[in-house]
Amino acid sequence: MGAEPGTQLAATRLDAQVRATPHAVALVASERTLTYAQFDAAVDVAAAALADGLAAAGARTVGLALDRTADLAVLTWACLRLGVTYVPLDPGYPAARLAHMVRDAGAGLLVADDVGEVALGPVALGSADAGPDHAGPVDLPRLRPPGPDAAPVPRRTAHPAGGRAAEVSPRTITPDALAYVIYTSGSTGRPKGVQVEQRNLAHFLDAMGAAVQPARRGRGVFLASTTLSFDPSVVELIWALTAGMTVVLAPSFAAPAARRASLGTLIERHGVTHVQLTPSRARVLLADDGERRALAGLEQMFVGGEVLSAELAADLLDAGVGVVTNLYGPTESTVWAFAHDVVGRGSALRGGRPVPIGAPLPGYTYRVLAADGGDVAEGAVGELLVGGGGVTAGYRDRPELDGERFVVDEVLGRAYRTGDLVRRDGGVLAFVGRADDQVKVDGHRIELAEVEAGLAGTPGVAQVVVAAKGAPPRLVAYVLPDPRTEPVERGELLARLREHGENLLTHPMLPTDVVVVDAFELTPSGKVDRSRLADPTPPAGDDGDGGPAPDAADGDADRPAPAPDAVRDALAAWWAELLGRRRVRVDEDFFDLGGDSTLAVRLLARVQRTWGVRLGLATLVSASTVAALADVVVAAAAGRGTGARSAHLVPFHPQGAGGRGRRPLVVVHGAGGNVLNLTPMARHLSESRPVIGVQARGVDGTSAPDPSIDAMADRYVAELVAAHPHGPYLLAGYSGGGLVAIEMARRLQARRERVPVVLLFDSYPPGTDQPTLGGKLWNVVRNVRHHGAGAVARSLRVIARRRLAGEVVPGARELGYGDVSVLGLHEVDGHFNRVAGVHRCAPVAVRAVLFRADIIQASLPPTRDWSGLLSAPPEELVVPGHHYSMFDPAHAGALAAAVEAVLERWDPA
Repeated sequence: MGAEPGTQLAATRLDAQVRATPHAVALVASERTLTYAQFDAAVDVAAAALADGLAAAGARTVGLALDRTADLAVLTWACLRLGVTYVPLDPGYPAARLAHMVRDAGAGLLVADDVGEVALGPVALGSADAGPDHAGPVDLPRLRPPGPDAAPVPRRTAHPAGGRAAEVSPRTITPDALAYVIYTSGSTGRPKGVQVEQRNLAHFLDAMGAAVQPARRGRGVFLASTTLSFDPSVVELIWALTAGMTVVLAPSFAAPAARRASLGTLIERHGVTHVQLTPSRARVLLADDGERRALAGLEQMFVGGEVLSAELAADLLDAGVGVVTNLYGPTESTVWAFAHDVVGRGSALRGGRPVPIGAPLPGYTYRVLAADGGDVAEGAVGELLVGGGGVTAGYRDRPELDGERFVVDEVLGRAYRTGDLVRRDGGVLAFVGRADDQVKVDGHRIELAEVEAGLAGTPGVAQVVVAAKGAPPRLVAYVLPDPRTEPVERGELLARLREHGENLLTHPMLPTDVVVVDAFELTPSGKVDRSRLADPTPPAGDDGDGGPAPDAADGDADRPAPAPDAVRDALAAWWAELLGRRRVRVDEDFFDLGGDSTLAVRLLARVQRTWGVRLGLATLVSASTVAALADVVVAAAAGRGTGARSAHLVPFHPQGAGGRGRRPLVVVHGAGGNVLNLTPMARHLSESRPVIGVQARGVDGTSAPDPSIDAMADRYVAELVAAHPHGPYLLAGYSGGGLVAIEMARRLQARRERVPVVLLFDSYPPGTDQPTLGGKLWNVVRNVRHHGAGAVARSLRVIARRRLAGEVVPGARELGYGDVSVLGLHEVDGHFNRVAGVHRCAPVAVRAVLFRADIIQASLPPTRDWSGLLSAPPEELVVPGHHYSMFDPAHAGALAAAVEAVLERWDPA
C-alpha cells in the first residue's frame, strides 16, 4: 500500500522544521549542542561527503557503525537527505553478526568511528585507511568500502557553505526507495533484514504524532536512549526532530567517564518531557530513588517492546509520570502501530491484568483471525494481522519468509501476519502471547507470555519471566523481587506465585519451580535476554518430583528492608553503567573492571540517595564486589554496621597473603584525600607485606578537612600509634602526601620511634607548582632543556589525551550523578593544595626514596630542591607510567616489585 496523497517524506519534513525554527536547539549530545540551522548544515556536509564515498564505491547502501555522539544523528539524516539506504550496525553486537548484516544488506560503504571500527574488526572492514574527512562543522567518521581488498575512499574538500545535499545528489527521492534496512534481534537463527521504504517511514511519522501528548511547557524535549539497531530509535532521532522537539542523546557505555550520565540525570539536567523505554529499563530507573525522583518531571513515558504489567504502570504513575503510553508494533509494520494511554493513580491499577496494547494509530488497520481464517468473536483470542501504510517491503532476500508473513488480505489489502495472539476486549486489544512461542508441558500447549501475564502482580514480585526447562520440561518462573518488600524463602515465593496465578491460569500453566535473580540480563535493545536464563539447580532436599524446598541461601526472612536481592540488583545495574559494561556479575571486582575514585564517588552518592546510607570511599577496599557491597549496605541500613564514616587508616589486606607478621607500609593519600588509587599496588604487595592507606579527614563528607599539614600529621600519627604502638614505621606518601609523610616521620622521631625510610610516590616539594599560565609555560621550557623535547612531548600528549577522554573534570557538577561534594572529594583536593602551599618547616633527618613516574609533569619544574624538607636529597628511581597512572593495574606490578626491593633493605624478611 502506498503513501497517502500529500504525505511528506522525512527529508522534506526536516527542511520545513529548519525553516520554521532555525535557532531552536535540535540536538544535545555529550560533546556538543546544535541548533536546527547548525544541524541542517552538519547534515549537508555529511551528505556531500557520503555522496562522494558512495560514488567512489558504486554503492547506494551505507552501514552506520557509530558511537552515540552527534555524528550518529547527523549521519542518519544525511542518508535520509540523499535518499540512500542506511543499515544500523550496533557496536555492541558481535563482529560475526555485524559482518552478516553488512553482506546481507549489500552495504557498499561503511561509516565507522573508533568505537565502530573496533566492533567491526577485520571481518568487515578493509585494511586500507581512508582517514578522517574533516569537512566543515562536522568531523565526519571514516568512510570505507567493506572487504579486505577494497580501495580507500578518496578524501574530499569541504562542501561549499550554504550548499544543499540536493546539489550533491540531484536524483529525486521516491516513496518506494528504501530508507533503512533493520535487522531483527532474534537470539537464534539467521537475522532477518526488514526493508523499510520512504513511504512507510512517512506514514509512521504521520501516525506517531497522534500518540504524543504536546509538551505543556514550551518545546518538548525527547530523550534518545535507544540503540540505532532497535527501530524505536526512529521515534527519537527522526520523528522528534521533524516535530520540532529538542533531542537529548544519551551517551553510550563507550563514552568517556566524565561524559556518561544516568538517564535520571539527563532527564533532570535537560528538562526532558518525553522518554521511550522498555519495561525492563524502566524498572532500573525505579530501583534507584535518585533516578525515580527524576521521573516526576516527565510529561509522557512511552513503554514498549515487552509486556507492560499493571504494577509497573502503577509504579511509574506514582513516581510522577504524567501519562504512561503502552506501545506495540512489529518492526515489519514500521515501529509502533498501536497505543494505549494510562493515567491517574497507580492504586487503581494494581493487581489487574497487563496494560492493553490499545487501539491502532491513524492509518493502521487490523484483523484478529481465528484458526479457520475468520474473525474471532469479542473476547476471544486470535492472531493479529496489521495493515496500512506502515507495512514494509518485506525481508531482504528472504522470499520464503515474505510469502509466509506478508499476505494480501481480503479486507486489509497488503498486511503482516504478526504471529502475536491478542484478545479484543471493549474496543482495545490485549496481548496474550506468541503463536510460535508455545511449549508443551505434560501434554498441554502453553503460551509463556500468557503465564507471565497471569503471574504479574504477585505480592513481592517486581518482574517475572517464565521458561520451560529440563527434560521432561517443567515451567520455571524467574523472579526479580520487589525491593520494597521483605525477602522470603524460595518455597514461600513459589506458593505466592501459584496462589496469585490460580485466579487467571489453568493448573498446568502454574510454575513448579522458581529462581530468584539479582537482575535480568538485557539484549542491546533493552529486552530480557531469554537465552541467558540458566537452568535451575534442584534445591537442597528436593525429592525429585519438581516440588520446591526451602533454600537457606535466600537468607533470613526477618532481615529488615532493603531486601538484599534488590540491593544487589540495583548495585549491579549502576556498576555496569558506571564502568561502561553491559552487565556485571555480583562476584566481579570494582577495581579489576576499571573502577577508580571518581566512579566510586558516583556509586556511593547513589547509595546514599537511595538507602540513606553514607559509606566512605574506603568501603570499596574491603567490599569491592557487588555482593560484598550489598551486604555492607543492608547491614548499615539495618543499623548492624557503622557505615557512617570511613576510618583514616584503611587496611589493604592487613594480614597479607604471604606477608603475615611483616611490618605494614603506611601510605598517605594524595591531594584528593582518598586512597582507592593505591588498591592495585597494595594487592601486589600483599604477597610480601600488608599495606595501610591513610585517608584524609573530610573525604567522608561528615567532617571538615584538617586545617593544616601539621594538623594532618598530628592526627595521623596519633591514630597510627594507637593501632600499632611500636615501630619501626615504614612511611610513604603519594603526590602531596609525601609532604605529610615527612611531617609524620618528624613526629615519630620526636617520640623516639624509628622511621627507617619514607617512600615518595611522584611527590614534589611544596611551592614548585606555578598557578599562573606563564609560570607553567616557563616550566615547560625548563623541562625541554633538562629532560629533552621528547620527554616533554610525551607529557603534553598525556595531558591532551586525558582532557579529550574526559578524565580531567573541572568541577563537581560535570560528573553527572549529582554533586560529588556529597563525599567531600573536591573540597578536600582544593583545601589540601592551599594548606600545602603555605606550609613551612625545618629539614628532617630521614632517608627518602623518590619513585618518579617515567612520564614527567611538564608544567612542574625539573629542579627538585628538597632542602626545605629533607637533610639529604632523596634517592631517585624511575617507574612506569605518569603521575595519574603509576598505580594503575598496567603498572602496579612493576611498582610493587620496586617498592618491595627498597623495603627489603630496611625491613628484611
